[in-house]
Amino acid sequence: TFRIPDQSITLPFLLVGHVSEPRITLDKPAISFGQCLVGGARGRGTVSLVNSESMPFSFTLDKSTYDATEQQQQLLGRKPVVEFTPFQGVIPAQSSLTLQALFAPQEERSYNYNVVCKVANKPTRLTLNVKGEGYALHDALVLEGAEGLSTPLAANAVNPLDFGQ
Repeated sequence: TFRIPDQSITLPFLLVGHVSEPRITLDKPAISFGQCLVGGARGRGTVSLVNSESMPFSFTLDKSTYDATEQQQQLLGRKPVVEFTPFQGVIPAQSSLTLQALFAPQEERSYNYNVVCKVANKPTRLTLNVKGEGYALHDALVLEGAEGLSTPLAANAVNPLDFGQ
């Protein structure tokens, strides 16, 4: 209600507005690295942040959502499994910015992260699902005799063998 007490005027007053969220999106919802050898070649992927607005917006990837903060690295005693370049910056107006993702598993297991991207002045967060699996090769050298008995052989030691002669 709009009031002017000196004039004894009272009028209903309605203010209407339209609020919209910045049109910043990811070009795909997920990156899947598949299987990667532990300690071997890194898996690579890309995702683009798309800015459909007429002004630039800054962004940052929340490192805590993919175990990449310095505290988490110290606590876990290892480098992050997933690294993004850049992990923060500015998306120019009416353009896109490509983020490079590297996956280097350090354990033989499945990984699944929901990486959060915080965009300035955007109330909702963008989320990128990142999946991959670390695997390792398990080899064994076994000598099988004529009787069907198996004898494991050590890779870094002398293995005495009796050929029955």
